[in-house]
Order: sequence, then structure tokens, then C-alpha cells
Amino acid sequence: MATTTGDQFIDDDVETHYSPDEVDQVEQELDEAAHPAEEDFEHLPDVDSQQSSQVETDFVAVHALVWPDEHTDPKHCLPNGALKPRRGIPQIRYSDLVAGCREVDGQWMFPGPLNGWPGLVNLQLVSLTLRVSSRFTLRKIKRLWNGQGKLPDKVPNKTRATLRMGGWAKIGWSPESRGFCWWYEQLRPEPRVLFGETMISTLDYPDSRAVRVHLYAHRYPKSHESLKDRILWHALLLLEWDHGKFCTMVELGLVNGVGGYAGKSAWLDDSKHPCTQLYRLMPDGLKLPWNERGSEIRCIDLPFTSSEQFYAHVKKHSDKGELKEADCRWIAPECSLTEPVRLSFCKRSEIARYLVNYLCADTTYDQLTRNCQTMAADFFSLLTGKSDVQPFHAVCRPGFTSKKHRFLYTS
Repeated sequence: MATTTGDQFIDDDVETHYSPDEVDQVEQELDEAAHPAEEDFEHLPDVDSQQSSQVETDFVAVHALVWPDEHTDPKHCLPNGALKPRRGIPQIRYSDLVAGCREVDGQWMFPGPLNGWPGLVNLQLVSLTLRVSSRFTLRKIKRLWNGQGKLPDKVPNKTRATLRMGGWAKIGWSPESRGFCWWYEQLRPEPRVLFGETMISTLDYPDSRAVRVHLYAHRYPKSHESLKDRILWHALLLLEWDHGKFCTMVELGLVNGVGGYAGKSAWLDDSKHPCTQLYRLMPDGLKLPWNERGSEIRCIDLPFTSSEQFYAHVKKHSDKGELKEADCRWIAPECSLTEPVRLSFCKRSEIARYLVNYLCADTTYDQLTRNCQTMAADFFSLLTGKSDVQPFHAVCRPGFTSKKHRFLYTS
């Protein structure tokens, strides 16, 4: 779940604190892109506001802010003048966009990566637009270029480029492996990150069976916790296996919420390192800007053989331990449910299949109706056969309808 307050933004499912500077920057960029200064468009050619290109739906649109070479605003640029890399809203200088594009069969392709994002590659540039308004007219879109013909010699400040990825990007990070679900096998001799359908057949211990499942919930620390913050909880599941060598944490969060934040996760001891081991091992396709409207499922093998060991670790790094709240990873952690796994088909490879199915059936994220708590309730119910499992906090329960059947069917 996510919320914005006056002084800080926290996303419970990203496991990362968004600083006020980051939030202000993104919000201001969006506002400026929608409300450009008049001098930015007064010399633009008139464009029929009804003009539109052929509508296609089998693609995923990627929008980027385009800046002229002389743009040096410190909000968007580093001290050396280069644009800040890997922004939530990608950005690029127009000269770099033109230099990087190649015309292929009448289409303008941008090999990338865009704004330093390893996953934003092989994009098709389809339009350059500018949203304009004045004191006497409603805002409308000025189409500077519609994907056909030569690119313009220059564009005004705050132009928006629209690029496309293939339709496969709607349900996965790769056309060969559907499903926004990844599994971090950090305890094997050579740690690795697997994702999508391919992980089903390549996981270690594929025939080991889940024997017990625990539903945990916690909050994240904030400098000033409001009443609203106290109802925002993150929920996750802990799976114990019959081999007894480790446990696996399973959670739902914002899609690219870890890959878009340099692989930072509170469950990993190197989460404060500038480049975590998880990020180094992640395939490039998983390193994309986070999307607050989409979800992913994350699985991490943890070096605990029981729920008791796991909770001792969580307690140590929470306000229930000896740490100051500012140094805590979690607030008020608790285990709300624990049951033996009663599902007949509960091998590790089968668990992976269930999770991929669940994400392929619905890739969306909603703060109240489709979040970490609803997924945890659904999966706990499926694994244990309990039909009365509800989201952890009462705020997510009104209107909740179990979708556990989505784990069982391919889409």
C-alpha cells in the first residue's frame, strides 16, 4: 500500500522510503509537462487537435521528458550538466534522442537504454507532443511529430516523447517468460534471480514441498507517523519447506519496486549498499521505472529454518528490539496466522506456477482492493484450505472477495 503525506512518501510494498525531494521532483515534472510556459509553444505550427494516428493496442507506451541541450536545471541535471539517470519519469536530451534513433522499415527505433534504464531498450518512437494552454483557451495537445517522416530539427522545452515496447510487456519482463514474478535464490553457491514462467522449470529443489505457511504483517518506520500511517500495513507470507534448509518470503508489491530502486529490500542485509547483490544479479529486463498501477510478486530465500528464527530476526530489526526507531527496518511486526500446508500439489515448482498464474490473471495494483494484503490472504487460503481468511487490516476488508482461483489457472 502507498500513501503521500505532507512531508514524506512511503510505499509499503516497495519497502523503500521516497524522500521529499524525489516526490517533489516527480510531481513538479508532471505539473510542468502539463502546464508549459507560453513562450515554449507560441511559435509552434498549428496542428489539428483532432489529428490522430492509427490506434494500436498491442503495445506498452513509455513516456519520456525531452530537454534541449542547453537545459541545465539542477532539478533534472547533475552538477556536471548531464541529465540525472534512471528517473521515475525517464528523460533525455533531444540531440541524444535524434542521434540514437534509426529508421527501420518506416519506423523510428531507439535501441536505448533510455535514461540509463537497462530494461528500456529496443523502443519505437511514435510521437513528440506538447500539452499547451493559454489564458483564453483550453489545454490541448500540440503534435510536433507523429511518427512519420523526418524528425524535427529542434523541439521546445518540456516536450514529451512517446515510445512503445511490445505487447508482451503487459504481462512480463520478457516475451519468452510471462509473469511479473521473480525469485531470488540467494543461498545457493552461485546466487541468481529467476523470473516469469522459466523459473518454474529451473528452480533449485523443485520437488521440495511447502509444509507450513505463516502470514506476517508490519508497518514501515516514518519520522512523523500520522493516524493514516497507522493503518497502512504490509503483509507477506513465509513458507517452510520439507528439506528444512531455509524458508522463503513471498510478497506482492509495486511492479519494478525493487528493480527500480537499485535492488534495495529490507529483507537483505546489504540493502543500504549503493549496489546490492540482488541488483547486480537481476536480469536487465527487470531494471525499469516503478509503476504505481502495476504489481509484481517477489520471492526471496532466507537463511532461516523456522518461523521462530525468522521472527527473531524481524524483531531484532524492529521497534520490538533494542534499536532506535530511526534505525528500524520494520514497525510492530506480528504473525497473524500460521497453519500447516494442506494443498496436495505444493512442490516448490508448483508454488512458482501458482504465483505466475496469479500475476498473469491480473497485473494491476490498487491501494485498497489489490495489494499485498489481498494476495497474502488469497494464497494463505489456497495453501491451507481455510475459507475465511481476510486481509490483515480492516481497511482492506470491505468488499474483499477472494481471488484464490486465479492461482490455479493459466491465462
